[in-house]
Amino acid sequence: AAQTTANRGVGDIDMIIMHTSEGDPTSSYGPADWFQDPESNASAHYNIYGTGTIYQSVSDKDIAWHAGNSAVNKRSIGIEIQAKAARGDWNELQLAQAARLVASLAEKYNIPLDRDHIKGHVEVSGPGGHTDPGPHWDWDDFMDRVRSQSNNPVRKLQEIAISWGPWVGASVLSLWGLWLVKTVVKRKRSR
Repeated sequence: AAQTTANRGVGDIDMIIMHTSEGDPTSSYGPADWFQDPESNASAHYNIYGTGTIYQSVSDKDIAWHAGNSAVNKRSIGIEIQAKAARGDWNELQLAQAARLVASLAEKYNIPLDRDHIKGHVEVSGPGGHTDPGPHWDWDDFMDRVRSQSNNPVRKLQEIAISWGPWVGASVLSLWGLWLVKTVVKRKRSR
């Protein structure tokens, strides 16, 4: 994945940027696959497929090339949802997984749960701009989902089961099977 090696932590990361991949949410080829292609010149930290599976393409401590704005990239985590912005064709499972992930990351990095810190790509992209997550993205609903997850004791137990340690080459499934995170470092590209 296109990225800049760094050593970011709490205090360095203060935003989460939501994206749509502009790909078919029912396809098995998704953003994590594209980000592995050396020609992509882009990446995101996390990718949420139509199945609800979350793949991590770039370690949180490193800088993903997702915002089209290097200053924003340096201080944010990028999350791609496999869907098309113009159609708003993400599904309920993707929204639920995105809310869980954003709540967890916000807690980990002390990011306030507000629209000044959780933004769409459209709000931070550089010249030429992007429009995602698009006109169908309901920010009020999404932020309500995130806030409801921030104090969810089941999510906290799932997080403990996952253990936010190094994930290289690992697939982790919580005890409840509700939260699936896989790294794509060694995932083979399929077209």
